[in-house]
Amino acid sequence: MCACASNRVPLYVAPSSETIETGTEMTLSGDGQYVYVFNHSSVPIIVTGLHLVACENIKNRCEVQRLQVRVPPGQRVNLATVRPDNTSRPSSFRFTYTWERAHDQ
Repeated sequence: MCACASNRVPLYVAPSSETIETGTEMTLSGDGQYVYVFNHSSVPIIVTGLHLVACENIKNRCEVQRLQVRVPPGQRVNLATVRPDNTSRPSSFRFTYTWERAHDQ
C-alpha cells in the first residue's frame, strides 16, 4: 500500500476567448434552445451581457440583457432559454455576449 502525497501545483488557465465557450442546445422538452457559457479557465468569470440578434419568430426580446451571472471554473451555466413565438414556423437567432473575470471579495 502506498501513502503517496501529491505536491502538484494547480495549473493556472487564464480566461480568454480560447477558454470561454458558448453555444446553444435544444431544451429537454424540445420547445426551445438554451444559450450557455462554459468556462474552461481555472478562475471564475462573470457574464455581464447577452444580446440576441437577427431574431426571427422568437418570443424573447431581441435586445441587450444586462447580466451578472457567475460561471465557476470548469462549469457550464445556461444564460437564457430562447423559444419560438409561433411553433409552426421556423425560428432563428444569433447572439453575442460580454464577460469579465470575477473579482473575489
